[in-house]
Amino acid sequence: MKRINYFFISLLLLLSLFSCEKDEATTTEDPITNSENINEEKTDIENSETDTPEPSSEEDKNNEDGDTPEDNKEESEEPKPTPPNTEDTPVKENEEQPTTPINNTDQIESSIVGNWKLVDYRVNNGKSTRTIGKLVIASNYTEISNNHTYDVNINANNSINTSGHFTYIRNTIRPTGNITQKITENSNIFGQSWMLDSNFLTITNRFSGVKTNYKIVEMTNTKMVLSFDLSQLSKENEVISGERFITLEKK
Repeated sequence: MKRINYFFISLLLLLSLFSCEKDEATTTEDPITNSENINEEKTDIENSETDTPEPSSEEDKNNEDGDTPEDNKEESEEPKPTPPNTEDTPVKENEEQPTTPINNTDQIESSIVGNWKLVDYRVNNGKSTRTIGKLVIASNYTEISNNHTYDVNINANNSINTSGHFTYIRNTIRPTGNITQKITENSNIFGQSWMLDSNFLTITNRFSGVKTNYKIVEMTNTKMVLSFDLSQLSKENEVISGERFITLEKK
């Protein structure tokens, strides 16, 4: 019996030793497999890096930088502005040339002589205060022309000849109500003779002897603007203020 027992014990020991050696062989194979996988992945990465193409020309390099050939062409071939050619510019025949104001008294006197036509007549901020006994009537008014067929000939011998007429609309504002009038002036408004004193044109009516002073506010070779102080028309029972403007153009 003892021999049989020893036999089984020996057999068990051999089996246990055999199983231990098998386990050790199994555990040592895993690292080898893993190292092979690692080597294969490393080889794939190296191959992918070597397969990346390099730019073969300057065009490819420019594309990598984000600049297209068209952009580089625009930057290098920017057009230069062409200076205007003023010598060949045609001048319009009918183009109006700017007029030069005349300020010298001698020049005004020589330029004032000629044939003129009325192109504008107006009154701005006209005021009238009339006293009738104890009654005071105040009014404001404006005047503006709308029809001109009025000519003025200013002669070198200091005489004036006028012809035609003009019409203006007068709007009067009173406390009792507004009034609109259409008034026509004949040729006697300008008198019969003239005299120049600095920039004032004095016109005299030879029948009444009344002198009217016009201030020359603008004077050129073709245009004359006269300003008239309406206070010159004031009377004993009426005070008048405001300003009248008359514009004449040479014919």
